[in-house]
Amino acid sequence: MPLAWKLDPVDRLMVAVANGDVTRPEVERFLDAIVESGALAYRKVFDVHKADMSMTAEDVLPLAVRIRSLHDLGRMGPLAMILPPGRGKRLQRMLGMLAAADRPMRVFEDPLLAWRWLAKQELPDGPAGRSAGKDTLEWSAQTRGLTARIRRLSKTAAEEADKKHPAARDGEILYRGQADITHRGAPLNICVAKIGPSWEFRCCDSDRLMRGTLLTLGAEQIAASLAEGRNPLDATLGHLKGLAAAGRLVLPDTPPGTR
Repeated sequence: MPLAWKLDPVDRLMVAVANGDVTRPEVERFLDAIVESGALAYRKVFDVHKADMSMTAEDVLPLAVRIRSLHDLGRMGPLAMILPPGRGKRLQRMLGMLAAADRPMRVFEDPLLAWRWLAKQELPDGPAGRSAGKDTLEWSAQTRGLTARIRRLSKTAAEEADKKHPAARDGEILYRGQADITHRGAPLNICVAKIGPSWEFRCCDSDRLMRGTLLTLGAEQIAASLAEGRNPLDATLGHLKGLAAAGRLVLPDTPPGTR
């Protein structure tokens, strides 16, 4: 799944990092994790600077209702949002839902600034603020240490998100085919391309000229497969190869086209 998160119960931190197209089921699983782990009051980072959210209004409205219902369970901890430079408007619907909570929230483009700001925020069930007698050097040391821990959590979550959903440009070939199936005695390749948030499984000749599309795997199907612990690329390739071996795969009869 392109959305990965990490928890630190000791320092009461939760960091979520997205890579790729984030879907409604993934956000719902993230909200489940917040409740199940008792992390409502934690300091949180939501880093989507390498992500997109193509959710429709039909997806966003139920999520808005769900997020607002969380406020009845307890006070929400401070939140730092990290947005992609110049593309924040695409995430305004999600921002509106998160901003509805009664808690400190700021939007950043620079992750380091986000981590530093979050480290200085008090938890809702902690002291109202720094007491007059609190030592400034001690406070600075605490915030530096907390910033470093947030950085480490963010790095771990980002690595996990990258592994589960490798970044790919639109139109990029994710798999180039290796004589995956045989048709009328001739080997054919199954090539996989990223088209928007979906993956297109194509039938290609031995020189990888495309004959047509076999199957398109949508973003929600990809996310569901990853959530079940399966690699959607390998699982779908295996499924198509199995259909071909059984003689039940309908192959395109269109003439060779583009690569």
